[in-house]
Amino acid sequence: MFVFMTLHYPSAEAVEALADGMAQMRGWMESQPGCLGVDPPLLTEDGTCLVGYSRWESKEALLATGIDLDTLTETPSGELRQRQRYFLTSSRNASA
Repeated sequence: MFVFMTLHYPSAEAVEALADGMAQMRGWMESQPGCLGVDPPLLTEDGTCLVGYSRWESKEALLATGIDLDTLTETPSGELRQRQRYFLTSSRNASA
């Protein structure tokens, strides 16, 4: 299993729009071969970070979608800082 997580730091005015965009991305990701599931955008308790979290059969399945795992070097519009991306490859059974 391959886990892909992105941390977004939206301005207070952009939280709702970013969450809506992440929900659309969730629908697209879930339709892709090899996607095991995508959590709804998760908002941290303090409201400063939106977390995107998806699970895949493999890193190759995620990369086949065209998503780039490289670190972003610029701050997207409506966000206060660069997004952070994390990924983990696990040999554990995805249904465990």
